Amino acid sequence: MFARAPQWLFGLVIIQLIGLALFCRGFFPYKVYLPGFATEEGLPPWPDSNQPGLPPIIEPEFDRLVLIVIDALRNDFILGDDSGFDFVRAQIERGSALPFTAKATAPTVTMPRIKAMTTGTVPSFLDAVLNIAEADTSSSLEYQDNWVYQFKAYNKTLHFFGDDTWIRLLPDIFTKHDGTTSFYVSDTVEVDKNVTRHIYPVFEEQDWDAVILHYLGLDHVGHLGGPDSPLMRPKQIEMDHAIESIYTIVAKQDAQRLETEPTSKGTLLVVCGDHGMNDLGNHGGSSEGETSPALVFLSPRFETRPILKKPRHKLFSVDDREKAFGFPVVDQTDLVPTLAALFSVPIPKNSLGKIIPDLFLRLSSDARNVLRAFQLNAHQMSILLRKTGSLNASNMPASIENQFEVDGSDNSLLGHAESLHAAYARSPSDEMAAKTAAGYLKFLSLAQAELGKKASDYGLTDMMVGLTLLVLCAVAILWYLFQCTFSRHWHTSKILVCISVGTYAASMFASSFIEEERLIWFFYSQTLFALLLAKCFCRHDALQGSYSPYFGSILQLVLLRITFSWNQGDGLYSTLVNWMPGIEWHMLALALLTHVMLAAYKVRTLGRGNPAHTQVGSNAGAIQWLCRGGLVSLLGFQAVLVLLYKLREAFPADAPGPIYSYYLDLLAGMDIVAGLDQVELARLIYNYAGATLFALGALRFVNLRAEGLDIVGDDSYIHEQQEEESNPRQIHQQQQCAPATNLYVELLLYILTPLMILFSRTHNAALFIVYAIQWHYLRAMPPWTMAFVITCLSQTAFFTTGHSNSIATVDLSNAYIGVTGYNTLLIGALTYFSNWAGSIWWAVAGWTWSAKSVAAWREYIVTQSAIYGVFLATLSISVTMLREHLFVWTVFSPKYLYQMSWTLLYHWCTQTLVGALIIIFLSDI
Repeated sequence: MFARAPQWLFGLVIIQLIGLALFCRGFFPYKVYLPGFATEEGLPPWPDSNQPGLPPIIEPEFDRLVLIVIDALRNDFILGDDSGFDFVRAQIERGSALPFTAKATAPTVTMPRIKAMTTGTVPSFLDAVLNIAEADTSSSLEYQDNWVYQFKAYNKTLHFFGDDTWIRLLPDIFTKHDGTTSFYVSDTVEVDKNVTRHIYPVFEEQDWDAVILHYLGLDHVGHLGGPDSPLMRPKQIEMDHAIESIYTIVAKQDAQRLETEPTSKGTLLVVCGDHGMNDLGNHGGSSEGETSPALVFLSPRFETRPILKKPRHKLFSVDDREKAFGFPVVDQTDLVPTLAALFSVPIPKNSLGKIIPDLFLRLSSDARNVLRAFQLNAHQMSILLRKTGSLNASNMPASIENQFEVDGSDNSLLGHAESLHAAYARSPSDEMAAKTAAGYLKFLSLAQAELGKKASDYGLTDMMVGLTLLVLCAVAILWYLFQCTFSRHWHTSKILVCISVGTYAASMFASSFIEEERLIWFFYSQTLFALLLAKCFCRHDALQGSYSPYFGSILQLVLLRITFSWNQGDGLYSTLVNWMPGIEWHMLALALLTHVMLAAYKVRTLGRGNPAHTQVGSNAGAIQWLCRGGLVSLLGFQAVLVLLYKLREAFPADAPGPIYSYYLDLLAGMDIVAGLDQVELARLIYNYAGATLFALGALRFVNLRAEGLDIVGDDSYIHEQQEEESNPRQIHQQQQCAPATNLYVELLLYILTPLMILFSRTHNAALFIVYAIQWHYLRAMPPWTMAFVITCLSQTAFFTTGHSNSIATVDLSNAYIGVTGYNTLLIGALTYFSNWAGSIWWAVAGWTWSAKSVAAWREYIVTQSAIYGVFLATLSISVTMLREHLFVWTVFSPKYLYQMSWTLLYHWCTQTLVGALIIIFLSDI
């Protein structure tokens, strides 16, 4: 059985990859945009166009712009009570600044949000994936209308400094620019200094019309320590000082310009975040914190006419708008038409934003300018509605005034507002101006809501072809698996596996189950071990060694509960830290020591029971012991370096703290690390990890050669490891693998664990002790049952280490260990390792059970392939059927990205490809 599994699986993998590529091309298409760029030629005339001297758009309110984007600037960082932005808050309290919350939509990552702030569109969800590709240019805005291009088209000089995503999105726009890498999150200092150092030389020259600065440090602080990090407030103060410095410079320049050029308009400063962050410091999802960045307008012009002293236009009421921290909430895309109107450039064609009227009420003394701005915004939105198919122009009623109350279509609203505007032009009055403004704003609000629903158009043909291939692939693997494991009498555990896979697949059709998937895997894992415990009561002779299976099953249930509660809210970890501060460092040391001791014990037992390992001569025996001692020594020193790295990362060198000092005393005398920084220390860890793996290969090589010299041949060791197998045919198949291959894989598991701890958050190190205990008490079971058990435990490990199906829980804090620059493939791989460390541990643990024979390995992998094939195919059916669901972009799409990672990266690359190579290497070396 499974004789042709490699060839069969390879063909199905190719089919699955083709199907997945086609499905993604249809499900994650780039949004279809109106081609070209807006010009003055397409603008509607003024209602009173017969009056001479009217500008084509409106009279600009400012002639210089400074846009300061502070990555992950959540609204409470400025508007909250614990803000470090003292200067900005002082301006707000004096009435010299206008604050807002700029509501963002998922995905709340940098590239899509920059697109929203420049084009006014709702970006494709695929931009969340491309966001990590530093060299990607496929999503450039070079051919999409945006206000930055419009500024350039109107002969304005633009400079940029900061996140180089802007430079990739907007090539050949900026006269001066200096980009910084956005994904090197371990840097919270230099990444902002590289922006701030340009402030004085650039702003003093006055050779600019617009300067864009994008600071990344605050976002990096959030990723490393969350919004409550000790570094957060100092970083806010640093940003506040930078804003104050810029404000001081431009205020002085504006005063001088006004003296020499009375027609100068002044400078507008816009401080905003591209997105916010959640309570863990991450972002990408749709929680309140992630979608609530701050937006503040400042200008020296406001100093002369503060809000409390300057009369307002009574065009409309602003008191009925949604508010946060007592200030209005607007849409992030509203920034686009607002800047276009304030600087008198055409509104980008595809903008979904509506003008923020507060600034015009502050600045313009003529209601005509405000109404003209509304008119242009409404005209642009109506064209977008018609050309995207949201409205049919033939539905416009013949008499707007008569049908306005009974016909609530958007066309009726726009026509009514235009009629009122024309009436105001003929006979200006405050009452008519207020009615006109209300009409435009109502149309703009409804149009924005309607266009926001059309986030993207699906490529249904590609989706259906891809879906067909994915389903056929899953069915083929299932058919092959059942053909090879067919039996008239199904085992109870096999029935349970089929039911579990089926119910999980069904859960993919409910958004709530996807959001709470961790509960599903916890339930499956608990149920499996509860049934094993029940089975023990039915077989009283099932005692193994000195331990009872009753105890093992009960212990598994207890350990599962510990892992489940470890990171859940104020769970077990928080309780332990409150009870004993600093305990996470002792648990880290214990986790590292545990796996070093397990490796030492396994190395010692490798030669037990097989005289060939020790009795082939003194030279061979010496080489064997040298390899064993070298392996354990290298692994021990690697563990010490991991502990030192984690301590250095958490405690500054100038204030190490008692925990650091305690362990530092234990590690005294290590001159090898004295002059190394964190990057160099991490690379030293990688070097020792590589040396340890080399020592493992050398030990395997020496032992196999020693076995070759054992003329008598002693199979007692093999039979000792195979005592659970009684079928002579199975024993013959097991001997197709080199003796004790599974023991070397087990040793590999202990060797890799310090690296997995390095890539994990410090407090999760204790979970690897739990994993080791769970693995030790796993009972022997058929490969297909073990495949599902490993699936359950790997999925549980992923969720219990603090992850979920939201992009916001992607942890970047450990994705730059040992890295100085940005490399897409390298950072992508490290991101995968750091987020799937616990799951990878269980993947390697699964190899130890399946590496005992070729047949067991093939059955194990085919079963895993069937499970993940069914999961991917079912989820593809779900997102196809629910593509118009309210949560398709906030729940189903992120889940699909995660499922792609589980299938491609975890199953095919890690479990199957890497696992097969390692087992072949250890068998045939």
